[in-house]
Amino acid sequence: MAASSTQLGLPFFLLISVPSVAASLLTAIGMKAGQTVGQHAIAKLVSEPLRGHDILLVPDDQSQLLIDLNWIIRAAEASHNTPVILSTQDSLLHNTLPAQNTKGSLLTAIVVFYEDPTEFFDLLGANMEWNPGYLALVCLNPHLNTTSVLSQPVLQRSRFILLLQLVSHQGKLHLVAFTSMPFKRSSWGRFLIRTSMGAWDPEARKSRRSAFPGRFRDFGGKVLKVPVVCYDNPFLYYDKDGKCTGGNPDILQMMGDKLNFTFITVKVLNHQWGVKINGTWHGMLGQLMYYGKHMMLSSNQITQESAQEFDWTYPYWENYFAIAVRVPLPLPLWRNILYPFSTLMWILVIVTTIVCASILSLLVYWMRYTDDPVGFAFKVSGGIVNQPMPDAEIRAWWARVWLVFWWVAVDILAAAYMSNLITVLTVPAFPPRIRTAEQLSKSHVIPSMLNYGSFVPPALKSSKNPVLATLGRRLFLDNVLLEADPYGYLVGKVMEGTHALICSSDFLVFNLHRHKVTRTVYFLEDKLYSYYLSWFLPKHTPYTPIISAFQQRFFEMGILTKVYRMHTGSSIGREQVVRGTGVLNMGHLQGALILLGIGLALTAICFLLERYI
Repeated sequence: MAASSTQLGLPFFLLISVPSVAASLLTAIGMKAGQTVGQHAIAKLVSEPLRGHDILLVPDDQSQLLIDLNWIIRAAEASHNTPVILSTQDSLLHNTLPAQNTKGSLLTAIVVFYEDPTEFFDLLGANMEWNPGYLALVCLNPHLNTTSVLSQPVLQRSRFILLLQLVSHQGKLHLVAFTSMPFKRSSWGRFLIRTSMGAWDPEARKSRRSAFPGRFRDFGGKVLKVPVVCYDNPFLYYDKDGKCTGGNPDILQMMGDKLNFTFITVKVLNHQWGVKINGTWHGMLGQLMYYGKHMMLSSNQITQESAQEFDWTYPYWENYFAIAVRVPLPLPLWRNILYPFSTLMWILVIVTTIVCASILSLLVYWMRYTDDPVGFAFKVSGGIVNQPMPDAEIRAWWARVWLVFWWVAVDILAAAYMSNLITVLTVPAFPPRIRTAEQLSKSHVIPSMLNYGSFVPPALKSSKNPVLATLGRRLFLDNVLLEADPYGYLVGKVMEGTHALICSSDFLVFNLHRHKVTRTVYFLEDKLYSYYLSWFLPKHTPYTPIISAFQQRFFEMGILTKVYRMHTGSSIGREQVVRGTGVLNMGHLQGALILLGIGLALTAICFLLERYI
């Protein structure tokens, strides 16, 4: 039978208070032990693996009472003057720190906590400037469920994560290291949100690389969802079987083979690259922002707005917006007889002939060597078309010397004309081309683009350059995006000579080859906008540097260039070269026939004048 409190001679309140006091004493002893272990671990962390690196130290209210922060900071300063910025949780929540102290691939943030930090991290998620490349979490409470802590999306922004948690084993407290592998699964099929690295041994982890293991060396068979608008040759296009292929899917597949992931393409129905309208993103970028897609492979250019709201890989390709215009229609063939000489040359030949023939005729007439100066002048002028002149009509030696040099000169002119005429007789001549954006802005040709959400139309309209602003005001946007041939209508308008097509140069070349118009369309000399291409990912994607590093290696090794050239050749093929026969026809000789007709008409007029007057 159990003894009562009265039988034991003890007051009842002592039976209640003694266990409570004992528990409090044990908790205090445990907290004191945890204080010592945690404090030394943090000091060792900042002075060994993190020495020389920028450190942001963020303790919660309870941990500030358990550890000596000044002692930790002094330990860091004693080790190669490691800079440590001390911040409170409230400072982070109210964005009082500069952005360079809360994000960056080289920044290490150490968050120390004893109480459950879930609410703090939920609020911190609203701070889009929070994204340290290295994140160390130090939990001084051995009873706290840190798996739920690591599940916080704001923590998963960091590329490297290290969790040190106090664990009680056989009455002793020691630190156990964890990291987070969100894509890998355990043998039971669970994601390894919290992955044990074993007992924390600072002597074995003296570098930051050894202390912070890579979390994305293996994606664990993750299936990435990639939104596509598949008319972006050679980066993305439909093959003969209707499959979306191209250089970028091939490159991503190479990365997947190395990192153990696969991907599926998701067609964007509105065919928009990515445009922000009334504060909302549309198109492929909208899929990244709101619908959980993982990566955008299309050749999207980096703008100030997209760079601020998305992650993007290191630029891997240079491109520019080109302007394609139709080659002007050739001039009438009858004008071929005029093309051997320029306008100035024709004027000089005609004036020289008239002056020389007139002066010589007047001199001969003045010295009584001829009674018909007009006829004599016509005979002298006939030399220009290789017409002979009887020597008996020229009795003065000075006149003969004059004519010798005149005949030599006109023989040279006639030979030059005939040789050039033979060269250009079957070659069409063209009027002057539009060569610059300024000339385009002043011409009747209308600049045009496909309305796929590019930054170019608003950039042109708001440009301070008067030429670009004029192009923006006159710009025609085609809103009908046909998946089979999105540029068919605009290429047709270009071939009519009424429109100029603005598009990225690579894809513009592909479209011109596709419609077999490369020999009748040319690019203006001015490059409208030069830009660099990148892949885009959702903001704060932790594996963006991994994808970017692989992409850059492929570029440096020449793999990117080889893959893109391969797809360019397979998608456009070779365009058949059509050459002329070189045979003269009536069209080529119509100039001579017109001259003959003019000559017969003049002959008839002279005949009538002589006959009836």
